[in-house]
Amino acid sequence: MHINQDIRWHQRLKGFRAAVNELHDAVVLSKERDLSKLEERQQHED
Repeated sequence: MHINQDIRWHQRLKGFRAAVNELHDAVVLSKERDLSKLEERQQHED
């Protein structure tokens, strides 16, 4: 494996871990409280 490919693999893994952590935090928060009016509106726009 070339050095550049190795670095990209590590960068992708770091990005994936960050996304999983953000998703985990969102799930935990969703169990603690209901969505705010702004969050509800944002959800319907997506």
